[in-house]
Amino acid sequence: MPVPPVATPATHGGGGGDGVGMWLQTLTAEQAYAHLGLWNWQNEHDFNVHVPDLAAHTQSMVTWCSKPQLRPVWETSLVPRHLGLYIDDSDLLACVQLRYERCLQRPIHALAGKHRMAVDHIGVAPHVPLRFRIQVLSGIVWTVQQLGQTHEMDVAFSAHCLCE
Repeated sequence: MPVPPVATPATHGGGGGDGVGMWLQTLTAEQAYAHLGLWNWQNEHDFNVHVPDLAAHTQSMVTWCSKPQLRPVWETSLVPRHLGLYIDDSDLLACVQLRYERCLQRPIHALAGKHRMAVDHIGVAPHVPLRFRIQVLSGIVWTVQQLGQTHEMDVAFSAHCLCE
């Protein structure tokens, strides 16, 4: 018997009452690679957008997506994830790439074997207008923090986290 679908715990209702708001959904590596490859091509060939590092940023996300995530055996058994950001019934608006690492912030967490989410990349789709990109990025940060609270995990943005 199939398991009924469960709503994503990290949602934000937007307050408008006309839609479901903002949510994160797990993407497969193939889905993320397809979307990011398209975004990379669009960023390289769009001369109307004046963000010089956008194509390089998207290319680094494609590289992260396509390379195998090798981890030492003692590191963690949790695999890295790609999360897609959706608002209401829209297309994919953004992609978050995160991995899990041991939480060494407090000795009790280290002894208990707790993990934290380390966000490596955040990328916004090229079709999102420049004037709305900062709102989308702040919504992503808020939603990822809510996801971390839901799973009782700390959220850290990696030292090399690229966020346009």
